[in-house]
Amino acid sequence: MTCDVEELSRTPVEQTGIAHRCEYLLRVPASLEYFDGHFDGKPLLPAVVQLAVVILPRVEWVWPDLGGLRSARKIKFRSPIAPDYSVRLELIRRGQDVAFVLDRPGEVCASGTLRFDEKRA
Repeated sequence: MTCDVEELSRTPVEQTGIAHRCEYLLRVPASLEYFDGHFDGKPLLPAVVQLAVVILPRVEWVWPDLGGLRSARKIKFRSPIAPDYSVRLELIRRGQDVAFVLDRPGEVCASGTLRFDEKRA
């Protein structure tokens, strides 16, 4: 059964100096298919799913002018995300780089910087 990550809210993109910032509040439903088998009895959202399903689509929605993902730097998955967790995703863009923090009150779940290619015409 597939169920998308639920967006509870999104702030408008704000510009501060040369950086652009956007923030999402999300709920990760227990029905999300990626919890199946990862792990039995104590399901956790895999790191690759955090990037591919939670973070990257929102970067693409906010900044469609970015090209494809070129590299990921300083990626750290620090605290697990379990079913029905509510998380905050903060995105900060500087040029072709987008820094992200995925957290819950009092703990960072994941963080890092993604570099994107220039979008071709």
